[in-house]
This record gives sequence, structure tokens and C-alpha cells, in this order.
Amino acid sequence: MIEEPHVAEAGQSQIAMGGYPYGQDLASVTDVVMDSGSGLPIFVGTLPEAPTRWAQVMEWLPPLVRQVGGKLYRVNCTRETDGAKGCADCHVLVARAALKHFNGQPGVYLDLEDNVKPSLRFDAALVAQAATRLAAQPEWRFISASRFPIPYGLIDPHTCADTPLYEYGGNVYRKLFGANELTQAVVMHTAFATRIADAHSGLFVGEPYDESLKRFMLYVIYPSPFQRHTASETKTMVGDFNTPIGVWLRDVFFTPWLYTFIDFLDVRGGWLVFLGVPIIVIMCIVPQPVPLFCFVAGFIICWALGFR
Repeated sequence: MIEEPHVAEAGQSQIAMGGYPYGQDLASVTDVVMDSGSGLPIFVGTLPEAPTRWAQVMEWLPPLVRQVGGKLYRVNCTRETDGAKGCADCHVLVARAALKHFNGQPGVYLDLEDNVKPSLRFDAALVAQAATRLAAQPEWRFISASRFPIPYGLIDPHTCADTPLYEYGGNVYRKLFGANELTQAVVMHTAFATRIADAHSGLFVGEPYDESLKRFMLYVIYPSPFQRHTASETKTMVGDFNTPIGVWLRDVFFTPWLYTFIDFLDVRGGWLVFLGVPIIVIMCIVPQPVPLFCFVAGFIICWALGFR
């Protein structure tokens, strides 16, 4: 088990936004680690006191930076007593650094926490495609590139975003309502980063960072390119998950194969709940060929709604 100073994560206590980091000198906390071109910039919020976490990130991140042809920024955050406030402050620093990178021009960047790693179905091309989609649709605000491993899709069907009827599917899906996907990996537009970086935006009002954003968490990449490390790989020192049951849950549900299966259920579960189960019920009470006709009609309706 890795023993490190805590790097604050979203969802662990109440936020009381203060003067830091809005008055912080960005030059003193932001380092350009790699420069592979003018493509998608990547920002990683981390603590200088947690070198093992940064080492974990650098085991897999450099090839992604080269694939997307962008810059890699290390944003050195400050350790704070309130873990949730520290998380929010760190993301604010990342947003400010991204806005400085784009120098007043609209753009898209990848915001990573240092507890993230590639998922089993990681594909750098999906990240680049999502960035292109978001650049064309700034009203989406951001696209989640990692998931909370809970099968929301069974009650919140995911539909392909702006996908024509003749196409099998895409890699950006829209949820019906916002639900917390955590913030380990997010493709963010500068239009929304401006609001995050604004001390007077009212975005963080008595809620953790991820909870403050959950109502906007409507778009996700599928397959999810990133996931959080398990608790055994990257230890959390504070918060509700700092309990035996919390550690166990994080170890179990962030196990790569289970995370991948839940990611599948999220996107495909709508077919089961809104088509499969009703047809099974109809088959039990109505003779053929009525169930067949219902299946065909239901399939056409679900497809037209964006199920893929």
C-alpha cells in the first residue's frame, strides 16, 4: 500500500472558498513538463509533497501527451487542512493555468487529478475526438473522461450525442440528468473554466467540487478512457472513504474489470431496462406474435431516441 501525504479529492467535506488560490502567482506553481506541439494541453493538479503519485502519473502519461500533440503542465497545489477545499482550490489553479495557456482565446484542455490512470479500454483517440466535439459545442461545458463506478445507466439512459439515425453510434453520450461522475479526468472548455476560476461565480457554495459540478455532468466519453486508482494503490487520508468499508468499496469498484463492466452497463443498460425487461413481461402475458411486434416497435423507438 502506498503511504503518501494526502492529495485532496472531491466529495470529502464542505468547501469554504477563501482568498487562495485566486491571488496565487501562476508562474510559481505551474511547470511545463513536456511540449509536444499545439494540440490538446493536459494539466495535472498534484502536491509536491506526494512524489509517488506524480511518479505513477508519469509512468503512462507521456505517450498520451505525444499522441495528442499538446503540452503537459504540472500544477503544484498546496496541501490544506480541509481536503475538499484543497481539491477545489487545486482545480481552480488548473482552470486559471488553462486560461493563461489560451491567452483569452477559446479552447479545450484535459484536467487530470494525480490519482488517475488509464482504464482497460483506454484509447487516446477518444480523448482527442471528445476535445474536438467539445470545441464545437462549448455549451456542453465539459465531458467526463472517467466515471463513478455506479450503474447510473440502468435508471438514467445514455444516448449518443447528436448521432444521426443511420450511424451505429459514437463515443460521446448524453445522460438525462446530472449525476456525480467524480472529477478524476475531465475534458474542459475554457468557457466553463472561466466560471471555475471566478472567485465570485457562486459555483462552489457549501458543496465539494464534484458535487458542485454534478448538475452539469451530462456528457461522458465511452468507453471511459480513465479511472481512479484503487485505495490500495493510492491511499486517501481524509473523508468518508477513510473507513474500512470505504477503503473496501474503493478497492472493489475501481478494480479495472469491474469498472469496465459498470461502464458498459451505464451506456447499454437502457436497452435492458427500457426494452428487454418490458418485452420479457409482455412475452409472459401475451401470445405471439404480439411480443415480436412490440420488440420491433420498441427497438425503433429506442434507436430513434439515441440508444446505441
